[in-house]
Amino acid sequence: MTKTLLSSGLIAGAVAGLVTAVLQFWLIQPLIGQAERYETGELVLQVTDAAPSKTTVIAAEEPATVGNAHPDMVAGNSLDVSRNLQTMLFLVLTWGGFGLLASAAVAALPAVGRTQHVSWPGIALIGFAAFCLAPALGLPPELPGMPAADLEARQVWWISTAIATCAGAGLIVLWHKPPALLAALVIGLLPHVVGAPTIDENLAAVVPPELSALFSARVIGTNLVGWIVLGMTLARMSGLSAVRKNLPGRHADTARPDLDRPGRT
Repeated sequence: MTKTLLSSGLIAGAVAGLVTAVLQFWLIQPLIGQAERYETGELVLQVTDAAPSKTTVIAAEEPATVGNAHPDMVAGNSLDVSRNLQTMLFLVLTWGGFGLLASAAVAALPAVGRTQHVSWPGIALIGFAAFCLAPALGLPPELPGMPAADLEARQVWWISTAIATCAGAGLIVLWHKPPALLAALVIGLLPHVVGAPTIDENLAAVVPPELSALFSARVIGTNLVGWIVLGMTLARMSGLSAVRKNLPGRHADTARPDLDRPGRT
């Protein structure tokens, strides 16, 4: 059973990765390409002085090849097959890992004596909150050319926030009691109380704030869709039922969490 559930999680994650890849190419990739044009100097921000009558617009005559922008983007080629394939492969592998984590968590429920109702909305909500929403509250998605704090500090904070959110959600799932809810709240808020790594004040963004805001919104929305697809596919493939165990004519298979099957007379 555990092997089947884990393989279902891997396949469900791969499906979610393909869906997010399509959304990435449609909604996010154009914003990245535009941000790279700002990063290379092909496009620049409008600089306005304190006086309302003084506005200076600087336009670079030739795009400078600086930063880590992709060469094909600098050359103006918006269709890079190799880059798109790498992006798709990365997303499939990443979401496959998320699917394995989700299926492993579901499979571990009987080990702690819990076989309560497990549904795809719960899987999607916990995954989205732990791996996207909670980290984004301190470290929003970043476009090329945006100022950022130290990479190692950001990675440590992101991982700590994801673990803390998962731990808090686990307490809520396993123990429906006020002390558990209070402990989950404290654990989940702890990384935010400590605070995310701060940005050097001397660094200035080279991309418009409207572009950054649109990028963050689309990344968060795409991740929400991905987790919904992952949860629904995992529930469908592994047999996780949205029907409660106490419905007439059904009984729960105690060997698997919420894998309900029709009763026989």
